[in-house]
Amino acid sequence: MRTIEVNLENIKDIYNEYNFKTVNDDFENYILKQTKNLHKNENASIQITCKEPPSKIEKEEAVKAIKANFEEENIEIRNRVKKFYIIGIVLFLIGCLFLIPIHFLHVYNAPEVISVIFEIVTWVFIWEFVECVSFRTFSERLKKRRVDKILKGEIIFK
Repeated sequence: MRTIEVNLENIKDIYNEYNFKTVNDDFENYILKQTKNLHKNENASIQITCKEPPSKIEKEEAVKAIKANFEEENIEIRNRVKKFYIIGIVLFLIGCLFLIPIHFLHVYNAPEVISVIFEIVTWVFIWEFVECVSFRTFSERLKKRRVDKILKGEIIFK
């Protein structure tokens, strides 16, 4: 288990300045950035040190807020991946629909320029399907794995 050290002036530095139930974006980004080089089966432990020692209740609330924040991030990632799959399927179907006119253009000896335009449009839609389903979801799945490592780890106050 790798330990991510966070040094704060005050426990309130964890929270968003507008809502004390959510985590600061800088804090979240720092934690996520520190999990980039974790091994496959290694979890992340967050060790928070405050110059002003927090009370037990403040520590418990901070842990709840951090866990809730990363659980929400996990849900958002899953929703984005679902959205990419839906968009990909629609793009693939549109690409397949453009195959039908190409067939008829070849059968009825239409000008080659028109046939080539339809082929280009078809391949653009099919390539967008591949890009959407493969590459976009890959980066999201990597981020989800890092968030899972944070959720499985523990949060310690020193």
